[in-house]
Amino acid sequence: MQAVFGFVEQLSPWWWVALALFLGVIEMLTMTAFLLWPALAALCMALLQWLAPGIPGEIQVTLFAALAIAMTILGKRVLLRGENRAQAASPLNQRARRVVGRSGRVIEWRGRVGTVDVEGVQWEARRVQGEGPLDIGAEIEVTDIDGMVVLVRTAQ
Repeated sequence: MQAVFGFVEQLSPWWWVALALFLGVIEMLTMTAFLLWPALAALCMALLQWLAPGIPGEIQVTLFAALAIAMTILGKRVLLRGENRAQAASPLNQRARRVVGRSGRVIEWRGRVGTVDVEGVQWEARRVQGEGPLDIGAEIEVTDIDGMVVLVRTAQ
């Protein structure tokens, strides 16, 4: 094991840059957003070794591992936060979200659930809490969605 650490200690910062480029190429081929963070950690190691040459091999490997793990965890959080914000802002792939606020008519109703027609499309529907049954043909307004079920109330 000492031979491996001795080998790492003798490497120039350009080897860390080469590792970062290699990981970056693999990341572009796989598009997983996972290898991006170890690639950035390798670039940080190249910068660190350039600023402070002669860092022992054990410390270089340990720092690289710690940086890669920390950057992966933090990077995933940042990506997921941005992804959730983008999904919340975009109705793309959320067809039901586009009908919130629209009006329609009741086609069929049984208790608190039924089928409604909103702009020519039939939706499974459920009443908003505290509302009674609906008559066939009644005007409704879509207030929210729950998966692919629209939540409705009597139109005002």
